[in-house]
Amino acid sequence: MSLYEDLLKAVSEIKKGGQTVFGFAAETDSVIENGRKKLSEKSLDYIFINDVSKDIIGGDENEGFLINKAGEIKRFERESKASLAEKLIEEIAR
Repeated sequence: MSLYEDLLKAVSEIKKGGQTVFGFAAETDSVIENGRKKLSEKSLDYIFINDVSKDIIGGDENEGFLINKAGEIKRFERESKASLAEKLIEEIAR
């Protein structure tokens, strides 16, 4: 693996059956469009996109969109990072 290799893409390329690859992306514009593009380019099962223009960096709360490889989008309203993490895990476990 080179110094500049895309780690998520590399993980997706070696995943085995039954494994799920989940990524995060921080975006400032065209949030959904950029998230869909990264999901596809990196062969992810899910991606959570944060709109970092909404003052969430460094705070205790987060919000964003979860997109799955079928193209379904689910919005998650601003809440504590711990609570959001639990909801993301529940969503992916379905």
